[in-house]
Amino acid sequence: KQTSETMIQEYNLSLARLIGQKARTDLEGILYRAEQLVLSGRKGAEFFRENPGIRWVKPFGKPALSPGADPVLPAAETATPSLVLRREPGGLLLLSGPVLDPGVRSLTVAFEPRVLLATFEGTRQTSLFELFVVDEQGRLLVSTGAADAALKDLPIVQQMLSSANDNGSQRYTHKGIGYMASFQHIGGAGLGVISVVEEDRVFEDVYRIQRQSFRLTVLILCLAILGVFYFSRTLTIPIVRL
Repeated sequence: KQTSETMIQEYNLSLARLIGQKARTDLEGILYRAEQLVLSGRKGAEFFRENPGIRWVKPFGKPALSPGADPVLPAAETATPSLVLRREPGGLLLLSGPVLDPGVRSLTVAFEPRVLLATFEGTRQTSLFELFVVDEQGRLLVSTGAADAALKDLPIVQQMLSSANDNGSQRYTHKGIGYMASFQHIGGAGLGVISVVEEDRVFEDVYRIQRQSFRLTVLILCLAILGVFYFSRTLTIPIVRL
């Protein structure tokens, strides 16, 4: 069990690190594609067909480009030097960040969470591990499963928000269930990826082996007692007769 725990935590940490790097690459790719759309001067019908998860693109200080009706824009617009990801009440994710062209300065892109979920599903390889993306306040942005409403109160989230390291791991108990979790900072504005797995699920095979070993031990002990009993009779009966 100890060996399995070490291996699982190492895999958990590697998974969080891999997902974090992939998520950052995808977010930067979204901004890059949106920048090319803005620089091309096109209306973007082809762009939105090729990127069905993206709803609208807004250059800093300019009207938004969208395939349909005018988008509902955020109340405040600021040029940001790093990646900022936040979730709107309607469920869309708003990504803001700098771009290469100095004339554009920064972009805001609204896209559906499934754009990132596709990356997570293709990378984690097993449904045992649940993945979450949280912002600098521990609020949930994207999740592969049913997320707890009090996600920011989890020990692994608190560790991620307070840690000076880019990644880390922790075991904790929440609502009577043991978990092993790891985090990885995506970079920029405190964004992070958290990978969580239930201990009972990953140790299911270990527990089964323990139960089998217990049954086998009891069986061997019973056979040994019977063997000793019958063997002792071969000694005691002749002595009694004598």
